[in-house]
Amino acid sequence: FWSKYRNLLDKLYSNFERFKIAQKDEQIINLNNKKSIVDYIRQINTSNLKDSKEWKSTSKKVIKKQEEWNSIGFVPKESKIELWTSYRSACDTFFDAKKVFFDQQKEAFKFNKHLKTGLCKKAEKLLQNDNLNELTKEFIQMQSEWKKIGSVQQRDEQYLWHRFQNACN
Repeated sequence: FWSKYRNLLDKLYSNFERFKIAQKDEQIINLNNKKSIVDYIRQINTSNLKDSKEWKSTSKKVIKKQEEWNSIGFVPKESKIELWTSYRSACDTFFDAKKVFFDQQKEAFKFNKHLKTGLCKKAEKLLQNDNLNELTKEFIQMQSEWKKIGSVQQRDEQYLWHRFQNACN
């Protein structure tokens, strides 16, 4: 009975040992996969992203990598905290840069909206004047100023343009 019990126990331990070795190998593969995701996110050069379209497409890629990160299994315990810290740092760096870009863009839109609203008010005020020669020159000058001013948020762009165009017409 004892030898039969010992043989079964040895078989169980050898199976468990093979399981642990396979699990450790899988965790090392997971570790390498997660490291490659961290490297991918770190290699994104945010200074090359010039407009919101590029930022949005790159953000989609990063989010896809984050989903891939979540689908990968466990990593060895000894490298878990360091890997998580580097992953969080890489993601935070990217999304902080994205936030800075869109905050700057928002401020530029706000400033441009202020300038374009000023032109609209000026054009509407000039409609009170009766001298057509002066008006024509003034409106042509304001139209060239309008072109030099950058864009504003999409929801405001059409409204301001129609308002300015109606005053010019």
